[in-house]
Amino acid sequence: MVEAWFDLIASQKYRPGPQARRALQDFFNGRISSDEAARRVTTTIQTLPDEKSIQVHVGELWELLIDAAKEIPGSQDKLVQLLAAIGGLPDFVRRGEIVEVAGDRGRTRLWRDLPMFADLMRDEYYEDLPPTHPDQPQQEYEWLNHNAFAARLVADSICDLKYIAILSLHKALEDEPWNRSPPLEDIRERDRELVMYRRTVGRLNCLVPAAAQWIFHAGRMIFHSQDEWRASQGTGEDQGFGEGLWKGKNGFCRERWNFWKSRFAWVQGLKELEFETKAAAKQAVEMMARIERNPETELWQERIKQGFSH
Repeated sequence: MVEAWFDLIASQKYRPGPQARRALQDFFNGRISSDEAARRVTTTIQTLPDEKSIQVHVGELWELLIDAAKEIPGSQDKLVQLLAAIGGLPDFVRRGEIVEVAGDRGRTRLWRDLPMFADLMRDEYYEDLPPTHPDQPQQEYEWLNHNAFAARLVADSICDLKYIAILSLHKALEDEPWNRSPPLEDIRERDRELVMYRRTVGRLNCLVPAAAQWIFHAGRMIFHSQDEWRASQGTGEDQGFGEGLWKGKNGFCRERWNFWKSRFAWVQGLKELEFETKAAAKQAVEMMARIERNPETELWQERIKQGFSH
């Protein structure tokens, strides 16, 4: 599957050049280290003449890595290692000045800040929002993998994407659109079937396993975090906050953790849902209980042994 994926992306002109692709392929196949891969995938970028060219090529490199994470989930551990290695590269200095790249969060430096990477992860999160129709398995697969990858990055302190955890857990556990009365008269007839599907319990078959990835991979961080987001931030990161069943803090807190745990338990009793969905909810509850019993203990090797994965 990995080789076929590389063959496919080689035909897509917008991708990073062959040197970056070969470096990533060699790294996936164990032929080079993460440090060597980091050096090779960034070499061409450091020869570009201006900020605009650098910005475009950095964005294409990030898109390549994000697509790999979504389409080849078995590569995610290696991708986390690679991003850590890229962030550890020496500053890109040109004519005595550290090169910076403009992004949604201001100007950030190559390579320590992984410029634009968090922006692209956020943008693709919104682009990959759960399907509006039950017959889109590839979209569901990539949505789950995107959440798992973001959670791994947060757990390893590679990238601050904690607000994605809030959004995914909110969508899966705090929102009940099926209890709303849809104003169908306000919806175009051709869109009504899709809108109605979005407001069914069955949609949890996509949402719950994706939300559970945050518990599997970054649960201890969530348990300890007290981060909060203001509704006035205007970044899109507060979308959905303040709505639904949760009426408390717009962020992480122990009370919300307990609420999520109760909702994962609630999911297990829904006969309308698939076995895999209820199994993911059950595993999330079990992981949360382990974290509560041993909040300072490294649990991820235990998670792997117990099969807590996507």
